[in-house]
Amino acid sequence: EIDRLDPVFCEQVSAWQEGAVEDYGCDAILCPPQKYSDYGRKAGSDSECQSCENTGGAPFFGATKCDSSDKASEHEILKKLYYATNGPEWVVNLGWENGDAMCNWYGVECEDGKVVGIDLSENGLKGTVPPEIFTLSGLRELDLET
Repeated sequence: EIDRLDPVFCEQVSAWQEGAVEDYGCDAILCPPQKYSDYGRKAGSDSECQSCENTGGAPFFGATKCDSSDKASEHEILKKLYYATNGPEWVVNLGWENGDAMCNWYGVECEDGKVVGIDLSENGLKGTVPPEIFTLSGLRELDLET
């Protein structure tokens, strides 16, 4: 659950999100609190960040709906990340496919059974990071640099 987005990310216009930040501003990274889209960000002209009205809202960045009561499990979210970024072709994907506990998966750091860090840098990820990744409530570090 991200409650702050450093404005410096919005200044990385040329290569960030395939140029979408230049076209759509910070919304191309994550929809701000009290707004949502199917992707958790503005991914094109047909995926605007829409206002949450009279629903209790979306208190965090990157919401895919206004009512946040139906969250996916951390395991499901990590599996979405795996398949959305071509996990079977990663340089290292130990544990992601063989039934190991998610806290034993390559690049996943946990504390008390909750995901607090994901470091898959230089691991050959390709694709779009699913917006649900930003709903991991304990996540403090995310490094997906290619």
